[in-house]
Amino acid sequence: MTSQEGEFFGEMGIIGNTPRSATVKAATELETLSIHRSYIGPIFSYLPTWQERVRKDNAQRTAMNRDAEGGE
Repeated sequence: MTSQEGEFFGEMGIIGNTPRSATVKAATELETLSIHRSYIGPIFSYLPTWQERVRKDNAQRTAMNRDAEGGE
């Protein structure tokens, strides 16, 4: 899977409080930002539209993983 500028990863473990399920390898030079789980709540409160996007993407990724595993 190829990602685009501005995308994120790692939210499934934080939102679902589950073990990490993704490994990311950069094909080009990039800048990253790491956000500790203790800051996610305050960030979501301050940026509700970002919270909505993260939760929507999380739901889509969860469904894709479930489908890939043959679940319902």
